[in-house]
Amino acid sequence: MKNLAGKTAFVTGAASGIGLGIATALAQAGVKVMLCDIEEAALKTALDGLRKTNADVDSVKADVSLKAELQAAADATIARYGKVHILVNNAGVGGGGGDYRSWTDKSWDWTIGVNLMAVIWGIEIFGPLIEANGEGGQIVSTASIAGLISGSGSAYNVTKYGVVALSEGLRV
Repeated sequence: MKNLAGKTAFVTGAASGIGLGIATALAQAGVKVMLCDIEEAALKTALDGLRKTNADVDSVKADVSLKAELQAAADATIARYGKVHILVNNAGVGGGGGDYRSWTDKSWDWTIGVNLMAVIWGIEIFGPLIEANGEGGQIVSTASIAGLISGSGSAYNVTKYGVVALSEGLRV
């Protein structure tokens, strides 16, 4: 995509860090941005800050590890902006670290849900919406160096490898 002005983006993990940086850069380029995050207070702060710049932004609170909440966030984006051109799968959490004696199902489920399943569901939900706009679009999924270099057998590393493999496979 070369001309971003007037396009619509949906960014997960948008209340802070890399997600907020991406949302800010998109807004500065004239993109309408729907910020999505599970942290309600941080989401409000991010939204308020971007609105002070006259950016066309809105927000939706969602736990992206739950497919129904991600679908509801997509529905809210379409209701607000009518279409979507850019999906940024950015939400990510650490977890499931240490050796196998310290792993818990809960930490693996949470990490896999946010870091991997949310990316899969994001593509599944937003891909058809991007295609339907007839104007093209882009899907960006952030991973980290952990998706390329193994530091451990943690849930974090496993999920980031999955995001990289999925993204490369879809690119082909």
